[in-house]
Amino acid sequence: ADVFTDAEKAALKYVEQATVEKDVSEDVFQTVQQYFDDQEIVEMTWLNATQNYYNLINKPLNIGSDNLCNR
Repeated sequence: ADVFTDAEKAALKYVEQATVEKDVSEDVFQTVQQYFDDQEIVEMTWLNATQNYYNLINKPLNIGSDNLCNR
């Protein structure tokens, strides 16, 4: 969508591929490197991994989002 910058699109593609495929292609990684430095990529990867971890716990235990999604 045009509401996202090229950097945001690269980040979204990166975390989506990491989440779905548990790996990131060289093309996607090179694209993300155009917009983010090494520390930012590590932070993005860590945040994505922790959110996936929380979801793996919350969903089976039926722990909701405290209505944060309803806003």
